[in-house]
Amino acid sequence: MSSVWYSCEDAEDLPPFTLETTSLMTGDTLLTETISITLDTYDGLGIEYRYMLDSEPWSDWSTSNVIVLEYLDEGAHEIQLQAFRSEPADTSDILTISFIVDAVDGPSLMLYPRRHKAQVGDQMTFLIHAEEVSNLMAAELHMEYDTTVLSVDAISQGSFFMNGQESIFSYEVEEGVISLLTSVVNSDAPTVSGTGSLAEIEITLLNSVETAIVFIGQVLRDAENNDFSINQTVHGLITVE
Repeated sequence: MSSVWYSCEDAEDLPPFTLETTSLMTGDTLLTETISITLDTYDGLGIEYRYMLDSEPWSDWSTSNVIVLEYLDEGAHEIQLQAFRSEPADTSDILTISFIVDAVDGPSLMLYPRRHKAQVGDQMTFLIHAEEVSNLMAAELHMEYDTTVLSVDAISQGSFFMNGQESIFSYEVEEGVISLLTSVVNSDAPTVSGTGSLAEIEITLLNSVETAIVFIGQVLRDAENNDFSINQTVHGLITVE
């Protein structure tokens, strides 16, 4: 287990600040987008905790010794953990843990990031990711959103079909539905494989309401122009700060 000791002179009288139950260690790969981290409580010592995930600001100090992380995106993450003791006053060293999230089993479609935290008037960008696909030639995608809560400001082609290939890209936005078509054409490399962005969508939050951009239909085609199925779609959530 990972641990860090208090730095005061009486540190030897205190147990280490230790991650429990999750056994989260640097280098771990998690197959879920939600994790719970339980920290030592040190009953009666007036302990508070805080954390910082990736480049987000530090959380507020809290007496809760359980940290729940939700809507974690695919890929590498780093969390920093710290504790404060009121009697005698002391702050622990920072415990840093790096880990990887691989919660989406491809081939899949997902909006990245999974969640934006926003205030009214904030502009955000979602990437439409094709996740772990093989021999993808074309994609036709349809998504739905609430026009009273979100405005679509701009849509552009992602980089997946633009790595030396010739491609086409078109879209339409009408009555809360976004429709996209993108395809490789006339190329010595007529398909792509792996994970990449098919499109970028810029939106603005209009009202203080939790909402989402939701996949409502999709067709993916391979080099032989045959449709192939995907395992899942991951929608894009917008929560209000």
